[in-house]
Amino acid sequence: MNKLKVPEDFFDKKEILVLESLEDGYLYADIFLKLCLKSIKTDGVLCLFEDGNYYIQALVEMTRHEPDVINEALSVFVDLGLVELSPNTLTILMLKQPELYNKE
Repeated sequence: MNKLKVPEDFFDKKEILVLESLEDGYLYADIFLKLCLKSIKTDGVLCLFEDGNYYIQALVEMTRHEPDVINEALSVFVDLGLVELSPNTLTILMLKQPELYNKE
């Protein structure tokens, strides 16, 4: 079983504090953690066109959140530098580049 290694200060990170301060921030934090967990086996990269699914629909199914919430969350994640989006993948930078987020 793969495990997500979350730093002890995860919820104190600047990006997560900003995320939680938003109106729907706790929803976004839930979505972000679900995406992290779903991408453990692929080192932070989610392929979003598996089975021909449009990526928003794939994320709706993964997270069990509404499409408009997913769209808004993705926009916030990109703005905060938590994820990168390409035409067919979503990369969670905290998992792909942990050295950027685990500074002591």
